[in-house]
Amino acid sequence: MWTPVPGTAGLPRELGPYYSDVAAWQRASKSFEAITGLRRYVVLLTGERPQRVGGARVLGNFFQTLEARPQLGRTIRPEDDQPGNQFVAVISDALWRSRFGANPEAIGKTILIDRQIYRVIGVMPTEFSYPGGNDYPHQPSLRG
Repeated sequence: MWTPVPGTAGLPRELGPYYSDVAAWQRASKSFEAITGLRRYVVLLTGERPQRVGGARVLGNFFQTLEARPQLGRTIRPEDDQPGNQFVAVISDALWRSRFGANPEAIGKTILIDRQIYRVIGVMPTEFSYPGGNDYPHQPSLRG
């Protein structure tokens, strides 16, 4: 779904929806079992080896809606949308292997993404891909 942007010269007529639009659709929907949202972008993952990686900011019901399960830890949940809980990350198997050496103790560790501290809460299996395919390598999912 898209958010219409009428009367804007030089921009697309529609953009990916704002989270406020998705929240309104969730409240008003009588036809869908669930509606969720994600916004993909490139982030800077800092530390010993700074690197740009693809990421996605997702709503708390994202993984539940896709019925996607982590291989380690947990996924982002609706309560992670609440203030104070939102700086959590679910990372890809590839990022888990490259940054944490596939150590299960990565759960609970922190990573610095775009100068913000996130707590790693889960690792997705290698076969997980975002809707539309894996456009970016090493995709962490963020809530913040």
